[in-house]
Amino acid sequence: CSLQGVVEGMCPNSATNLLVSFSAAGSASKGKFVSIPAANLCSEETWQRRLLERLQAVGPELDAAVAAAQAELEKATADLESAEQQTNAKQMEVTQATAVLGRASKVARRVQVVSAVKFAQGKGPPEAWRDIANHVEITWGVAIPALGSDFTRRLLLSLRDCRPLARSVAGVEAAGSGPHILTARGELLDELSAEGAPVTLSISMQVARNILKLRKADPPCQLHSLSLLKAALGALDGVVLHSSVQDFFDNPTTGIIRSKGVKAPYGLGQVLRPYQLTGYQWLVNNARNGMGCILADDMGLGKTLQAISMILYMKRHGMLQRPILVIVPYGLISTWTREIKQWAGASLTVHVYLGHGRELLGNAACSDTADCAAAVAPAGQPNKRQRLDSNQAAEHPD
Repeated sequence: CSLQGVVEGMCPNSATNLLVSFSAAGSASKGKFVSIPAANLCSEETWQRRLLERLQAVGPELDAAVAAAQAELEKATADLESAEQQTNAKQMEVTQATAVLGRASKVARRVQVVSAVKFAQGKGPPEAWRDIANHVEITWGVAIPALGSDFTRRLLLSLRDCRPLARSVAGVEAAGSGPHILTARGELLDELSAEGAPVTLSISMQVARNILKLRKADPPCQLHSLSLLKAALGALDGVVLHSSVQDFFDNPTTGIIRSKGVKAPYGLGQVLRPYQLTGYQWLVNNARNGMGCILADDMGLGKTLQAISMILYMKRHGMLQRPILVIVPYGLISTWTREIKQWAGASLTVHVYLGHGRELLGNAACSDTADCAAAVAPAGQPNKRQRLDSNQAAEHPD
């Protein structure tokens, strides 16, 4: 460390020391005299010369250090540019891969573990769908949509068929929670693709694990015929019918009737409003499928007209073997009688079962030449006298 000062004179305490007054900024001895050996002092000229010599001595080292720093800077700049290019390339690859994955996801068929329904061994189709629960067996299976949607015709595979696929997914350390998109081919998948082309599948980790786990599990619970009907209509998630069972339901002779284009009875086509026509078609299809139904619209929306329209359809299509019984509150008997005459005209004959002189209609079958009657009876709990009259009528029908 070099300090600049002014020699003030000889030190009175030492013949070899000089008194120096320092003017260097920040010195702790500023403004004071310090005794310093004369050998440690030099003139300003000598000090400047020595400083120049030291700078000249370290100059080459500084030049070398600057050159080395410049080279490192150039290398770092090149590395940075290369890293940026690689980053841009990776980002482009990720963008392209994301686009490819997006396109693949749109056409990928979602693999799902389901309750698979097929006809039991040794049992054929029943005569009517209402008895089908006694003719099928239910096992665990894997469903793959034929057209990539959640419900169309779906290919049913066994758990054993899908174990290799499940193992390939379950053995991967998933980076995210999304499904795995992969392609597969094989004889079992031929009906899903043209000319044996690979099929794009979407399978989640949970589904893959379930395929491997359920091979030792108990079979699914048995289902009622109505539940199987819902499955045939695509309204029961997790249950898929084998193609032979689905064909049975789709057969209009033995299965369900899906047609919604049921024409309104003659003369009522311009009367029924769109929502009433929809309700009428729903009533008719349920009746054709052998199912009852409840029409629960608000008051004044035309339930009576819809019911009369259904009765007309059933009569004109030979679906009535006996008269229709309409049970209504006492105050609505006249309303029903009036509306039947208004909307059905001579097509329906009304018989009101009311009062002490009431008589039951005979159970004559309807024919093309004989009208079917709509018997209107009051609803409510009969009193003791009414119950007695009913018993008497049963004992003495004449």
